[in-house]
Amino acid sequence: MGSVFEIVLSSVAPVFAVMALGFYFGRKGTFEIKYFVDFVIYIGIPSLVVGSLGQHHVDPELMLMTGAGCLFVVTCCGLMALVWSRFSGDKGKDLFVCAMFANAANLPFPLALYAFGPDALSFQVVYMATNATLMYTVGVAIVTGGSGKGVFHFLKLPLVYASIIGVSLSASEVTLPDVILRPVSMLGDTVVPLLLFTLGYKIATSRPKALSLATPIAVIRIVGGGAAGLAFCLIFDPQLEVRRAILLASFMPSAVQTFMLTAKFTAQADRAAAAVFLSTVAAIMYLPVLVGWLSTLA
Repeated sequence: MGSVFEIVLSSVAPVFAVMALGFYFGRKGTFEIKYFVDFVIYIGIPSLVVGSLGQHHVDPELMLMTGAGCLFVVTCCGLMALVWSRFSGDKGKDLFVCAMFANAANLPFPLALYAFGPDALSFQVVYMATNATLMYTVGVAIVTGGSGKGVFHFLKLPLVYASIIGVSLSASEVTLPDVILRPVSMLGDTVVPLLLFTLGYKIATSRPKALSLATPIAVIRIVGGGAAGLAFCLIFDPQLEVRRAILLASFMPSAVQTFMLTAKFTAQADRAAAAVFLSTVAAIMYLPVLVGWLSTLA
């Protein structure tokens, strides 16, 4: 368990280091973060998807099962958020996107790689691509109002087309030439640091009350998401690598990109930033146990 804890710590420590840097500059009010937000949404995330899937080739059937697991988890969390909304009267759009979409990249990627090997990382990439596609289609429809022009706003986002290209490359085992892959990968590598920096920046300018309001979101995302992942695996009994990828991602905290979406399309970014922060802090406590348990699966 000691080595598992070290893996978790080495994965989480850089997250909080970059967030702390953003927090520092947020206190000073140095930057206009909307430019970072636009760069990540329109350039960074699409490059990350194409670059990642372009380097990881996965069997189409297993890819489909992994994607189905992600869809199941996202749908279940959305239903849980809807129940909470009806029960509590909370109509915030941030409630839904932060509860539905998990951090499927910068936390689970190193955990999957170091704990389970390169093959496990391939399935984690597939889960991430599915999660990101849903986030930038369904998620965008939610935060833009879910009607009229907002529903089709996702068609303007390059992530949709990047996902199609990435999945096609992975399924066909076609490898992009280095002259294309390297710059695409370089742009994709900027995503996680920029996401974390802007999150820290936003937390510095958020109201303290936002943390308490974010607690139900964190519970739905972690507890509800984990339960949904377990339910999918019990029902469909996927292959070990797929099972680990789904379970690991389903227990992850809220995706930093959910803060990006709310920052761009709504005025509710304070609670979204708090939900990401709170659920990520909570993840430090249970991730060593989760990875240790996944290591015992056969």
